[in-house]
Amino acid sequence: MRIRAYGLLPILLVAGIGCGGNSGSMTQPGTGPWVPLKVGNSWTYTVTDVDGSVSAKVQGVTAQTLVGGTGPSASKMAYKLVTGDRFDDKNGDVSYQDWVDSRLVRYREISISGSSGATKKEEHYDPARLRLDDTEGHRSMGDSWPESYTTVEIDTPSVAADAGVPDGGAGADAGVITTMKQVVDVWNVIAVDQTVTVPKGTFKALVVQRLGNSGASDKTFWFVRGIGKVKETGVGDQTEVLSDYEIKP
Repeated sequence: MRIRAYGLLPILLVAGIGCGGNSGSMTQPGTGPWVPLKVGNSWTYTVTDVDGSVSAKVQGVTAQTLVGGTGPSASKMAYKLVTGDRFDDKNGDVSYQDWVDSRLVRYREISISGSSGATKKEEHYDPARLRLDDTEGHRSMGDSWPESYTTVEIDTPSVAADAGVPDGGAGADAGVITTMKQVVDVWNVIAVDQTVTVPKGTFKALVVQRLGNSGASDKTFWFVRGIGKVKETGVGDQTEVLSDYEIKP
C-alpha cells in the first residue's frame, strides 16, 4: 500500500471537509455502531511514524461483497474496506469486515504493493479476528478477556522484495509461502468516556487495548460511537489520528 506524503491535509482541515466536529468544540457521539459500515463511508488519518515522518491515509468502505479467498469465511458476505492514498485506491490494502452479534470482526486482509498493485501478503482467520466487541461484559471499564484464533498467512516474497519490503531472506524466487500460527489476543477496556483531541476535533471515546501473545500486535484504540476509530497507537509502531471523515446517513 502507498501512503501519500503529508502536504494537502492542512488545507483539508481548514476547509472543514467532511462531517463531524472541529478542534474548537466537543463533538457528541452519535448512535448506532462504534464503527459504521456502509458503502461510501470513509475516514482520513494523519499518520506519524516512529521516525517522526508524517503522512496521511484514507480508509473507505467500497462494497458489500463475498469475502472470497481460500479461508473458512470465503462464502460470507462482508464489507470491503480499502486503505490507501484516496478513497477506493486501486493499489490500497484490502480488509473484509462486518458486525456479527455486536462484534466487529475481520475475516480476510490483503496487503498490496503500491508500485505494482500485486498482492504481497494475504491473511485469513479462523474464527474471524476481533476488531471491537460491543457485547455485555466487554464494554465496561476494567473488562478483560482472551480471543483465540488461527492466522493463515500467504506471502509472496518476490512481490514484497520488488516493493522494497524485506522478505526475511526468503529470496525473490521463493514463490508463495504459507504459514499457520495460533494467536491469543488479550483485550482490556481502558476507559469508556475518555476525552480525546485529534485534528478533526475533541471527542468522548471508548478506549480498548489489544495485547498479542508475541507483543508485536499490542495496540490501543479510541472509538467514538457513530463515527469510528479516532486514534490508534502501538508499541514501537506508528500513531494514527482522525483528520476527516464522511458517514453516510
